[in-house]
Amino acid sequence: MARPTKHNADYFSHDVHMRNDIKIKSLRRKFGHTGYSVWIMILELLTNSDYFEYEWNDDNILLLEADFDCDFDELKLIVEHCIKLNLLQIINGYLTCEKLFNRLEGEVLSRRTGYCRENAKRYTNNEVYVNNNEVIDNINGQSKVKENKLKETKLHETKVKCSKENKTEANFEEVFADELNKLK
Repeated sequence: MARPTKHNADYFSHDVHMRNDIKIKSLRRKFGHTGYSVWIMILELLTNSDYFEYEWNDDNILLLEADFDCDFDELKLIVEHCIKLNLLQIINGYLTCEKLFNRLEGEVLSRRTGYCRENAKRYTNNEVYVNNNEVIDNINGQSKVKENKLKETKLHETKVKCSKENKTEANFEEVFADELNKLK
């Protein structure tokens, strides 16, 4: 039996100068060693989570409170400060770190078959995209995921239509192009 495909990583590189980054210095100044250790533990949590995302709600924060040995309110304040500094993001209710995501996606996950960034829950949830206190409605037809799904649906419908009408493969591309042009 084959192993299931992993959508996380076993490690992340910890830069030796991370603590000297100006954003991390701000975090350390405001929250001391606790802020820095929570930051590292969040990176570990995200690295171990599928698609480097963690559902951010009160129940999960309570679980992290016990794991991180940190007060609930303090944990929320640390994460809010990290969001303000753009170290972390909350997208559709999922805590993530885009910088970590981009770094690990290229180095670790590109070799894994079946991995697709668009399968992450934060991208498949078509409600609201929240980043740096901006709220952007994601139900606007501009979503790449929606566009790809629509093309796949049209492709399938065109194949069915061509097979029913006994059209050749040469005609299929023409019919498919016409269907896509109708969408625009």
